[in-house]
Amino acid sequence: DQTSVNIAAAVGVNVTAHKAKALITGDYSAESFDAKAENSANYRAYATGASVVIPDPKVNGNVLSMGVAVSVNHNEADVKLAGNLSSTNGVKANSILRQNLDDRFAGLLAAQSLAGAVGSSGQGVGLAGAVSVVKTYGKSSAQILSGAVIEGGDVVVDALDKSRIAVRAGGLTAGGSTVALGASFALVYDENETLATVGNGASISADSLSVKAEKQAVS
Repeated sequence: DQTSVNIAAAVGVNVTAHKAKALITGDYSAESFDAKAENSANYRAYATGASVVIPDPKVNGNVLSMGVAVSVNHNEADVKLAGNLSSTNGVKANSILRQNLDDRFAGLLAAQSLAGAVGSSGQGVGLAGAVSVVKTYGKSSAQILSGAVIEGGDVVVDALDKSRIAVRAGGLTAGGSTVALGASFALVYDENETLATVGNGASISADSLSVKAEKQAVS
């Protein structure tokens, strides 16, 4: 009998580092101050590997396939207030990080890998492996820095993160191979941060002060 080896492999890698930043620093007087940084980022990595052998009882077909998809995210929305800011109607620092929520990305995966191996009817080996990994270090940060002097109205420091992070991996083997193995592995490593802070030594004279950090759920 004849022996054949058929291999298919696909690798998809996506690295994003979009940064939206807003900074007010200095000595200013105004009716109001509104510093806002909004980062609406979308990303995905797909990989599909498939190897198919036409069944032939005279051929021992070894079929190997692999798909690997990796997404790494360092997206940020960052707002900082510093210096001396005097207002009559208030001061706002607002950071918003939204990921994979816009239009067609709302129903997609951050990483997806698929692998398929269809072997012959001989005494071959069929192996299919799929790996999907997402590592995310996104950050939404709103800060009044140490030493800042803020006066007047309502002072709001607000940080929001609303991100959809999902993965999928699938491995499939089919045919008459003597040995057949399909395996898949999917991992989300999430270190996103949502920070709303007022630094030590900051001075605030206001009608009210609101400091809020929120990680919103995604259905």
